[in-house]
Amino acid sequence: MRGLANKGMDFGGHTASHVALSGCPLEQAADEIRRSSEALTSHLGRRERSFAYPYGKFTPAVARAVADAGFARACTTRRGPVAVDSQPFDLPRIDVYEDVALSLPMFGCRITQFFGLF
Repeated sequence: MRGLANKGMDFGGHTASHVALSGCPLEQAADEIRRSSEALTSHLGRRERSFAYPYGKFTPAVARAVADAGFARACTTRRGPVAVDSQPFDLPRIDVYEDVALSLPMFGCRITQFFGLF
């Protein structure tokens, strides 16, 4: 991870144990989020700014806990591109799995479908 980070790749938090944050006590959720941030900082030697909610589920209190842990943004599992008016702790995403990531034409198709280009 450190080698990739040194080449410019960013990593994001995702909790310490992949717990569904919206279904656990807020204190536990905040601890999961904080430990995830601390682990990334320890491994990479820098603080990461992005977070992805496990299962895409969150509550307003969980979003505040993500911000309190030092993250600047978080994504859900809601599909779509980020827009100018997107909320930083409720971001949609475009899924890119191996079947798409390994083919430049397929990657292009996945990205452009969200922008209505064809």
